Amino acid sequence: MKRSRVLGITVMMIAAMMAGCSSQDSEPAPDVLASQSSVESSVESSVEISTEESKEESPVESSVESSTEESAEESSSEPSEETTEQSSKESSKQVSEQTSRQSSEQSVQKIIKVTTTETVQESSKPAESSQPAIAGTPWQEEFVNAAEKYYNERSSELGGSVDMMFQFYDLNKDGMPELLMSDGEYHLSRCRVLVYYNTKVHETDAAGPFGKIYYNDSLNQFGYTDGYFGVRSVWIGTITDGQAQAVLDASGAWDASALPQGGTVDTVRNTVNGRDVSNQEYVQAVSGYLEENGSLRSDWIPLGRQYTYSSENVKNAAYGFSNE
Repeated sequence: MKRSRVLGITVMMIAAMMAGCSSQDSEPAPDVLASQSSVESSVESSVEISTEESKEESPVESSVESSTEESAEESSSEPSEETTEQSSKESSKQVSEQTSRQSSEQSVQKIIKVTTTETVQESSKPAESSQPAIAGTPWQEEFVNAAEKYYNERSSELGGSVDMMFQFYDLNKDGMPELLMSDGEYHLSRCRVLVYYNTKVHETDAAGPFGKIYYNDSLNQFGYTDGYFGVRSVWIGTITDGQAQAVLDASGAWDASALPQGGTVDTVRNTVNGRDVSNQEYVQAVSGYLEENGSLRSDWIPLGRQYTYSSENVKNAAYGFSNE
């Protein structure tokens, strides 16, 4: 309020002085000059008074200094930015290490779980088949090649595609399977026996009709039978030295009622193992193998048509061979 009054008086005095000067064209009178000097002195003292009073009334600087000191004290009591950042980094590092450790433990548990699962899956797979008695020979590949050769030859003989099927079976219980190749199921179809011997596959003379041969486990023999118009042939044999060896090769009149008109058991040639015999001798030789209808007895199991032929199927069956 004091500062405002001083400034108001000063302004009024200056205005009066200027008004006096503007009313005269000549130089100002001495009393006017004195008045001006007095006014100027008053203005200077008023300005000084005003400045001192404004210093007393405005505690800006002291407030700023006080505020600065208080801020410094507050900032000294709070953690610095560097301390906060370092603490944050340490906390982040601890969290990261803990997360990494948990992730590692989870990964280990996952690996253990996967390994356990794979082990269970592997143990559930069928065990590899036992190796044959003759080890160290590539009999599987030899059979694959021999089967392909036989298939091509038989297809050429029959003039086209063949309903070829096959089966591996150990016909003499020596641990090495024989390969049975069947080209159909009709009367003239044959089931050929192929034998692996001395690192090679041999095609035997044994060839059952209707695309099958029969095996008797208790006798360890295989064979087949065929008949027409009351006459029946029987072949029973074993595998010896890579060949089919006949135990019984007989032919004769089995069913007299089925013989052609005018035929009798005596007019039919009866043979046993290459020699001529009476019908009675023939019947005696074969009756231990045949049912009344002329088929092999029920303890002879049919073989030869287990899988459809292809080189890949033969290979898979050879490497996975088992008589069971």
